[in-house]
Amino acid sequence: MSDATQQCLDRGLLKLANSGLTKLTDIGNYGTKTIIVRLQLPSDVACRHCVFQWKYTAGNNWGRDPVTGEEGLGLGIENETFMGCADITILKNGARSLLDKKIAKRRRFNSHFFDRF
Repeated sequence: MSDATQQCLDRGLLKLANSGLTKLTDIGNYGTKTIIVRLQLPSDVACRHCVFQWKYTAGNNWGRDPVTGEEGLGLGIENETFMGCADITILKNGARSLLDKKIAKRRRFNSHFFDRF
């Protein structure tokens, strides 16, 4: 097993579910609400140790787009960027993890327990 490189992470960009997009661009419509993003995992990838990386670039600073020269709020490289990573496991389609089985067993137990009252 080797460490994930940024080059490898950049090759595996996840797409927003039900979309071909890799970036959520309408966040201004949410105001101060919590944003829940659903992503589509690749169907051809299964791994016991993968790295999930997220990146959020805030659009709260004035800047200049280096390609177009356009100026405005959220443009350019002057905006803050926040990043985080998590170690994850991706199972094959239809596979159930040991955790899934434990959760299902506990739900069955709890439903039987509370049905008595």
